[in-house]
This record gives sequence, C-alpha cells and structure tokens, in this order.
Amino acid sequence: MSYPPMSVLISPEGAWVGSGPDSSRRSFRDWTFSVFSSFAGDDEDEKGGSALDKRWQSRGRMEEVSPFNDAIGETVSEYKSFYEYARRILNDSRWKKIFKVTEEEKKRYTNDFGISCLLARNVLAADAGARFIYINDCGAGGNGPWDHHTSIFDRRKNVNLYTTCNSIDRGIANLVQDLSTMPGKESGKTLLDETMIIVTSEFGRTPVLNAAGACYTTIYLGAGVKQGRIIGKTDDTCTKTVDAGWKYKQRPAMDNTVATIYSALGIDWTKSIKNTPSGRDYDYVQTAPIGGSEFNAVDEIAELFV
Repeated sequence: MSYPPMSVLISPEGAWVGSGPDSSRRSFRDWTFSVFSSFAGDDEDEKGGSALDKRWQSRGRMEEVSPFNDAIGETVSEYKSFYEYARRILNDSRWKKIFKVTEEEKKRYTNDFGISCLLARNVLAADAGARFIYINDCGAGGNGPWDHHTSIFDRRKNVNLYTTCNSIDRGIANLVQDLSTMPGKESGKTLLDETMIIVTSEFGRTPVLNAAGACYTTIYLGAGVKQGRIIGKTDDTCTKTVDAGWKYKQRPAMDNTVATIYSALGIDWTKSIKNTPSGRDYDYVQTAPIGGSEFNAVDEIAELFV
C-alpha cells in the first residue's frame, strides 16, 4: 500500500512545532507577538534592523572578544557552524513565510495549541523538506492540560474537560478544514489527501477519576483513511478491549501506530540498526514490550484504509 510522504502527530498529553516557548510562564499574547514578529521579519526598526539581526551582531561582538578557535576544543568550535546554520534557516524566505499569519487566523485558531496547528499547516504548505511534525498540547505547563486529577467537570476552574476538549477540537478542526482546501503536490489532490494526521495519547483513563485503563483512543485523519468509522470496541468502562478491530486478537499497540507512520513516510519499519554506540540493535518498531515476553505484531494498521 502506498501512503503520502507527510505525517502530523498530535499528542494531547504533556519537535518541530510545540505549544510555545516557556509556555508555563508566558501568555499566548506574549509569545505570539514576539515570535511572529521576529521570525516573520516584521519587527524591523527605523534603521532597518530586526531583533534577530541585532542578536547576530551582538554574537559577532562577543566573538571578537572571545573568538572561536581550535585551542578551545573541537566541540566548542563547532558552535560557530551551528550558529551560522541556524541563521541561514531564520533568513530563509520560506521560514519567514511560515510565520506570516493574519489576525483572523490567530483568532480562528484561538490559543497555543491552535497556533501550533496553524504553524504545522504552514510548514506543510511550504514543502521545504519537513516530513514529520509533532505537536504536543502542553500549554498549561507541566504535563499539560490533559493531566486531569481533580475538577474535571468544574467549569469554574481555568482548566477542565470542557476547556481542553474545546481547545483541541477547534485546533484540529481548523487544521483539517484548511488542509482540505489547500492544493497538494499531486494534481487534483489536497494537502489533506497527502498528509496523515494522528491524534493520540500515552495512555487512557476509565470514567473513574484517576483510574488508568488498558485502552486508549487514537484518531487517524487524511492520507486516504476511510472516514466516519470506529475500529475496535471496549467494554462499558473502558477497562478492556472486547473487539480488537483488526486481523489480530490483540489490540493495536502504539508500535503499530508507529509502523503506520513509518509506512506513510516511506520507511521500512521492519529494519534494525546494528551499528549503534551502545552495541545493542535498534529496532524501528520493537516486537516485544520492554520487560515482557509476549511478542507484538509489528504490522501497520492497514484496516484504516480499506
């Protein structure tokens, strides 16, 4: 089966696109103003200098006082090439275009998580080489707004199930809507046709507060995934799987989601890397859980597409 060459992984439990720098202490308004203005090149002063230009000039003056040289050591000297490479990226017209967003788009995408989806959309549209984008909904700091332990249904609290669901629903809905109207690389296809979007979490909860369940939900969108279906079934309390929903008796594990992502990216997920620093083989997808003896099927979830 042939899959498109791009993938977006969204995790509502807390890469390239995150939920904002130091989001635990900076508000949405603070970081969007500074980041969008600087990275989009819209913060030039009357002398034509941007904040990034000024910082680069400051770095140059520091180098004059304490120059990079081999006497300091190879590791330190490599910082110079690292800085220069980063500057080339920041001055690339495609990079600046990614951060060119309208006020209407900021309002529509609403908050930190939504803005992350908006930037992911722009990265995909730029088609500058990014093939995998990871978005983590951790805008509330710590483990993120989905790490509920109290007040799940208390609307008086700043973070509750209503606010988190509304946030992720609006962000993903806008991302899907926009990609479905943007032209893809192949004639007659949209970016949604050529992008697999996966929304998942590290584990699931039962309806009982703070009770971790053996089941969790993953949403797959775009890239030829057949719409409007539920694959698999749990019991009434989400404690166990009663229907795996695919060709194996065991429910699909995260490893199978990873295999599906690798497949979308055109990577052979059955490979192993033999020559590693630790001397241990690295499997793209592990065949058995760590500490366990039961072997997992390493197949992609082909049932999503048929």
